[in-house]
Amino acid sequence: MGIRQLLQVFYNWPMMHWVISPLTIGDVHGLVGGLNETFDECRMVVGYVPVKGGSARIATSSVNNVSTGPALAVTAFPNPYEENFSLKINSPVTGQASISFYTMDGVKIGEMKRDVVEKKDVWIPYNVPAAYRTRIVYTVTVGSYNAKGIVLSPN
Repeated sequence: MGIRQLLQVFYNWPMMHWVISPLTIGDVHGLVGGLNETFDECRMVVGYVPVKGGSARIATSSVNNVSTGPALAVTAFPNPYEENFSLKINSPVTGQASISFYTMDGVKIGEMKRDVVEKKDVWIPYNVPAAYRTRIVYTVTVGSYNAKGIVLSPN
């Protein structure tokens, strides 16, 4: 499976499985493993060598701590994006959301804090700086809840 097909599956995963069945930890591990293998192959093709000796692998250790209780739900729209996108955050608790944005190389390109209310959708717009309009990784933390995701760029 090529990277384009894998990214299409990753992008369409919530829509394909929303009605059919819930996403399992095994599904997440399989998807993350596939993404890691694809990124490794891409790095070899383009000759990318990490500057600080780091890894572009997505960590899966936090997946093992998943509970069956309420979860922090974050959705990016539109995905893929052109110049900006919005995150829809639905938090299981009221509090302050810490949101960070990174390039795929791990460079932090933005951060913000927003108040969220328990079980209410909050839309957070983000205008991506022109120099970083590529795939963006976002992290959201509200209290002890965390969520991560990737927003794709057509470029």
